[in-house]
Amino acid sequence: MQLDNEIVFNEAIIEEREQAIQEIQQQIEEIDMNIDNSEVVTKEAKKEVTKAVKTQKSNSSLICLLMVIFGVVLLVVIIVLAA
Repeated sequence: MQLDNEIVFNEAIIEEREQAIQEIQQQIEEIDMNIDNSEVVTKEAKKEVTKAVKTQKSNSSLICLLMVIFGVVLLVVIIVLAA
């Protein structure tokens, strides 16, 4: 009788451990999936940052060109008014 109780008890412990192992395996799979998703998102973010840097450089060049044109126009106006 005691042996039967011990066997039932051990089987219950084994079942609990198997369930715990399955839960851990599920958590590991979810972590792995999150890592994969993070990799994809990070690659997209890198592309967006590169694009933003190019746009910023382009805008800086345009502003510089507009400042030069404004300076030339201002210089011409000053010369015309002084003459």
